[in-house]
Amino acid sequence: RAADTSRRPMAGGAHFVTLALLAAHVFGLGEIQCKRCGATIASEHNYHYVPLVSEFGRYEFHRRLISRNVTAQGLKNPQGKTFEVVTFTRSEIVHGPAFSDHTWYPGHSWALAGCGHCHAFVGWHFEPLPGMAESCPDSSAGGSCSSPSGADALILDTLQCEQPVLISHGPQY
Repeated sequence: RAADTSRRPMAGGAHFVTLALLAAHVFGLGEIQCKRCGATIASEHNYHYVPLVSEFGRYEFHRRLISRNVTAQGLKNPQGKTFEVVTFTRSEIVHGPAFSDHTWYPGHSWALAGCGHCHAFVGWHFEPLPGMAESCPDSSAGGSCSSPSGADALILDTLQCEQPVLISHGPQY
């Protein structure tokens, strides 16, 4: 009978799972790509929760993003279309001119965002309006509104993730 080695302690108390996550970090896995062209546009390490305080914020839910659980958000635009997004402090995008009306994050302007490689629409870039970089309308929500330079809300349906793969050559029985 084959033993389950996925959680078996190794020398020094480490686990195979821990090694897989370490390898993912060292070798650059944990990257999020544009579903259209495959170019890397974000890293799970740049995930940043931005609290929903807008009338257009519909719901929040938890989702696994490669090696960690994150809070994703369902946001509705004025035309009634809902987008499920995850927010990042930094991503490889290009964006157009900014607008301050109908924003999902009060105190922030928004701009359409495209993949930095193929320019496919992947979400929105948000920047604090002048004088808003240090404020947060709901600091009790467990996160800040944005990084001082803004945040990017990327649409889950436009993304694909490289999953760390655990390869074990454990004991053969």
